[in-house]
Amino acid sequence: MRARMVVGPALIALVATISAEAAQRTFVSTTGIDTNACSLVAPCRSFGAALSHTDSGGEVIVVDSGAYGRVTISQPVTIEAPAGVYAGISVFAATNGIDVNAPGATVTLRGLSINGQGGDIGIDVSAVGFLRIDRCRISSMGAQGVVITSGSVVITNAYINDNGHDGVSADGVVDVVVQNTVSAHNLSGAAFFNGARAVLRDSTFSANKAYGLYASGGPTATPTTLRADGIDVSYSVSTGMYLPGVASGFLTVTITRSTIVGNAGNGLYANGASGPVDVTISDSTFSNHHTAGLPAIAAGGTTNMVVSRSVVVDNASVAFFQFSGALFESRGDNTVRNNNGGGAQTAGTITTFGGT
Repeated sequence: MRARMVVGPALIALVATISAEAAQRTFVSTTGIDTNACSLVAPCRSFGAALSHTDSGGEVIVVDSGAYGRVTISQPVTIEAPAGVYAGISVFAATNGIDVNAPGATVTLRGLSINGQGGDIGIDVSAVGFLRIDRCRISSMGAQGVVITSGSVVITNAYINDNGHDGVSADGVVDVVVQNTVSAHNLSGAAFFNGARAVLRDSTFSANKAYGLYASGGPTATPTTLRADGIDVSYSVSTGMYLPGVASGFLTVTITRSTIVGNAGNGLYANGASGPVDVTISDSTFSNHHTAGLPAIAAGGTTNMVVSRSVVVDNASVAFFQFSGALFESRGDNTVRNNNGGGAQTAGTITTFGGT
């Protein structure tokens, strides 16, 4: 007679423990249960539960469309919704959509839709090594869409809209890349402060309620730097790009191949009244603004502006405006016409220079 194996309580407990251990890849589904092991055949319901079952450096994968709840990330991980799957996070009052507090970690967020329902910040990055935000939509937050105060963050293929404050805000010595992204109908499209180092490529900052882009100076040892290439800044309620200096700080901005058009204030306003601002512009267009195209004002501080191979046309006031000690240099190869109602095209001292 064949002997039967008797499974005792100890073995049952061991099997349950093994099932609950972390895995390299876990899954969430609208049919899941948070007490599951978060496997493909037994998915969890929320991101928070799935993270507790996910190895450091592992992945949380969204199986089907639905809402999966806010989450705090404190480990290296990827949270991903495949193309065609809607992965929503509704953000209610006094909360953020995603808090990233993972010192030194590498984190990826891909394909998520973060929707404010009275909540504060879409993604709040307080500690991270490297964060990639890809194919995410962040909208209707009471404050900022994304706040970055730590680490290196790359935002690609995102749509950030209708937030009560900045679409993207970077404060402190952090590195930020924004590429192939739209930031629209926020207070400002993006803002950079206190030593942030930002690179903007092939992105649109449109119809924001104050500025398309805002950048202020950082400490002398760690100045705020902004490099913009192939961007569109349009139809802001105020100035397209506002660049104020700060005391004991420095701001340097480089703009290439960009279009700044139709903003209700100036196209770009560099104001070194409180601290140095250095702006270099080439191969760009500034047109159809309600005031000046490119005013540079020092007023007790230092503003240096250099413009080459650019088109400045059809602005309601002058194209180039130098005031109160600012240095405004034109390479002499710019197209400047039909500004100021056909009157004077420049105001102040515009220095023309050559070179090799």
